[in-house]
Amino acid sequence: SIDFELRSSAEPEKIIKIYKIDAEIYLSRLKKRALTYISSIKVPQGNDIEKVFKLIDLKWNNEPVNAVSLNVEPRLVAYYRQSAHILGFVEYNGELTPQGQRIALSDNNTKYRITANAFEASECVWAWINHFDLTNIAEIDPNTAKDFLTERCPTLSGQTISRRANTLSSWWKQLIPHYLDVKAVNDEKHQKNGV
Repeated sequence: SIDFELRSSAEPEKIIKIYKIDAEIYLSRLKKRALTYISSIKVPQGNDIEKVFKLIDLKWNNEPVNAVSLNVEPRLVAYYRQSAHILGFVEYNGELTPQGQRIALSDNNTKYRITANAFEASECVWAWINHFDLTNIAEIDPNTAKDFLTERCPTLSGQTISRRANTLSSWWKQLIPHYLDVKAVNDEKHQKNGV
């Protein structure tokens, strides 16, 4: 059992003790809250998944990522960078993650399959799934994106909600044909093997 004791260097007589049992309770509450509300920075803005792939390819080939190379309006470059980050393909510093490198080296079908599962695992979509008490992305009705964001992303408002909801719906429609439910695949394997 580990307990923490925090002391102020300015006032060493003031001690804050955090006991393991208390920390576990607070962490549990924080995890549940994380499923309830989502920050706007976790909600993608670039509608075209192919542009995310293009950004990854440019990074992989050490080519500049800009409005010309992505063939988008200048303000959209940041949207696609953030989208690649939301999917776990780039770090905050812009470097490719191992998953991003995998995207760069994959054929188109594999890129979409990996991205569908990355989309499902993103904080935003996980909150969307939990908001409607579903188990996976395939069960989502893409028409619920606006309601979800209205209720669960308090930092968005007005037209921004509609635009971001449009992006979520667009991504869902582009990715769902490539989605593989890992649990269903594992269950099918076990049935074939008689487990």
